[in-house]
Amino acid sequence: MAVYQLENEHIYLEVASHGAELVRLVGKKTKKEYLFDGDPKYWKRHSPILFPFVGGVKNKEYRYNGKTYTMTQHGFARDMEFTLDSQTQDTLWFSIVSNETTMENYPFTFRLEVGYQLKGTEVTVLWNVINTDTKEMYFSIGAHPAFFTSMTLEAGPDTDHLHMGDNIEGTFTCYRVTENAMALEDDTLVLPRDLPLTADLFSRDAIISKDDQASRLALAYPDGQEYVVMQFDEPIFGLWSPTSDAPFVCLEPWHGRCDADDFTGTLQERAYERMLEVGGVFNGVYTIGLPLE
Repeated sequence: MAVYQLENEHIYLEVASHGAELVRLVGKKTKKEYLFDGDPKYWKRHSPILFPFVGGVKNKEYRYNGKTYTMTQHGFARDMEFTLDSQTQDTLWFSIVSNETTMENYPFTFRLEVGYQLKGTEVTVLWNVINTDTKEMYFSIGAHPAFFTSMTLEAGPDTDHLHMGDNIEGTFTCYRVTENAMALEDDTLVLPRDLPLTADLFSRDAIISKDDQASRLALAYPDGQEYVVMQFDEPIFGLWSPTSDAPFVCLEPWHGRCDADDFTGTLQERAYERMLEVGGVFNGVYTIGLPLE
């Protein structure tokens, strides 16, 4: 595994070739590490790329063209070694391609390109999914970055907040997942758009947003000052932290999602599954901004 760096006057970052994963994000003026450090006491990752599945499939199995395949949660890209294709003063581009091992569990040939672009106080993350197969390709893709934050047992003057959407007034509808991380679409949560980060929020694992309710998430200090701002074009997002004392929260924009708890359909019928025609290219993007820099 190799690690590559980008920096400007505001931000220093590192990306590992393993998983093309962003592993450090540092503000030069605040001298703060914003990205979780991967302490295995809580979680061994930093910002994995979820591909070709987001979330899990029911019973770790899915069906395509009359055959059943197995797949681990969030797919395999996060555990593959990427090739560095190019590096400039402000960009990094990585890629993987399908191989005999990926074809055993995912019957499509593909090329996945992942880019990082640094501009001012923002990092733009880009995905290009290319169908190199002779048939239509079905996939999901998403992000899973973990940011240091302060959660408290109960909301109070020392509690960090999550801002959902451009306007923090009003409410936001999400749903929970089962203990096996399947979606419970009837178990809805109505949350304030200005949400205090308290320990009980993730007592039942992840929270998944409803359709197209926001294209912006932000972490804020107790006084309301935002310190991480994520903007995205993905239709849904997940929120997750593994334990009540974990020092981070994951903000996860997704094209795709885990199966519903009662799902029995095919790959093509999965919720939010993307179809890519032969030779087609799918482009995804999100940005991470550090407004205090």
